[in-house]
Amino acid sequence: MAGEIAVDLFDRMERAGLLTFSRTGLVLTCDGHGALQALGVSPFDLERSSRPTCRSCFDWSERRPHLAGQAGASLLRRFIDLQWVKRDGRALRVTVEGEKGFGRLFM
Repeated sequence: MAGEIAVDLFDRMERAGLLTFSRTGLVLTCDGHGALQALGVSPFDLERSSRPTCRSCFDWSERRPHLAGQAGASLLRRFIDLQWVKRDGRALRVTVEGEKGFGRLFM
């Protein structure tokens, strides 16, 4: 996920202490793992992938980072399952439910 919502989500997660930067890069904190699990992201999804759990990816349109890696992919799948976003070709469209959900997520 990229764009305005994705970078806002990244900022919220960082402010809430769900993400932090370490010497090895971006990491999901214990609280971050709990928050994703509470949202319905299985911890097994994060562990069984060959891609890094999370990493920062520069969003060219917003000129700020968004969440990439398995955590970002798992969140996107969950948002689609919750019908917060719908695919429109390569783009994502935020639904009315998504506007409400994103408005209160990780606050």
